[in-house]
Amino acid sequence: MDFYQLKCVLAVAKYRNFNKASSELCATPSTLSQQIKRTEEELNVQLFKRTTRSVKILPAGMDFISYANRIMSDVFHLEKTMQKYAKGTVGTLVIGCMPILREYGIIHWIRSFVSEYPFVAVEFREDNCYNLYPLLYNNEIDLALLTAPANLKPEDIHLKSYPLARDEFVLIVSKQHPLAKRRSIQLNEVAGESFIRFPRSSSLLKKTADACFQAGFSPRLTNFEVGSINTALGFVAENAAVTLLPWNLITGIQLADIAYIHVVPKITHTVLMVSNSARRPENSIANNFKKHIFNKYNLPLCANP
Repeated sequence: MDFYQLKCVLAVAKYRNFNKASSELCATPSTLSQQIKRTEEELNVQLFKRTTRSVKILPAGMDFISYANRIMSDVFHLEKTMQKYAKGTVGTLVIGCMPILREYGIIHWIRSFVSEYPFVAVEFREDNCYNLYPLLYNNEIDLALLTAPANLKPEDIHLKSYPLARDEFVLIVSKQHPLAKRRSIQLNEVAGESFIRFPRSSSLLKKTADACFQAGFSPRLTNFEVGSINTALGFVAENAAVTLLPWNLITGIQLADIAYIHVVPKITHTVLMVSNSARRPENSIANNFKKHIFNKYNLPLCANP
């Protein structure tokens, strides 16, 4: 027995008339009659007593209609619930991110999205930039919020990146450093200094190396690796090294023993929202998130392949 048979029985019960019922179902009366007969034969019970003038519902038909109505109601609610998932108004959004959400105002954006979509749960996977890309390739996260393009990726993976915010790198030195009172410098002026070594998975390591290469030298890195901004600033305060850091990441940190120096020409980077455009089926919640953020905050929704 299929849903169409249920609909046929319910239509006949509703109108007590095959012509009217067949009109509702966009079928011929003979087709409807065949469906009723087929249902009764499958169940080995008579549901209706038919004459040339009337249709009477028999006791078995009354029970059938009761159960059929419940089934059709459940199917209706099932379809409505699935439509919510398809439209991205229900479900879970998994965001991979560097620990930069507060500094760039992204937490406020996410809160706004959650208020707009109260039945969507948001999960966060925090990690360094280059540890997030494999999660994106394997569809373990829906979106990534990070600060560097992909270095290496599988050929069958197609990414789209959307710029969220731009920032400027500044040089951080100890207040004991001879350059501490300078307002700005050219980066090659610190070519002989030791730079903080960040993990390979961090975009800060690559940004430091790229900026130094652009300035004409290869950076000398510390023989110790630092995983957090606070620890890096602690070593800088001890005059053990210098470091390049985004301005927005350190503006809320107050350390009496460090100084910030602007670099000329400016070294900038962009906070990106990155999605896996090869993912099928496409994640409707992630699309709603992108549209909400870019529409509400008047950001240009332009993707870079």
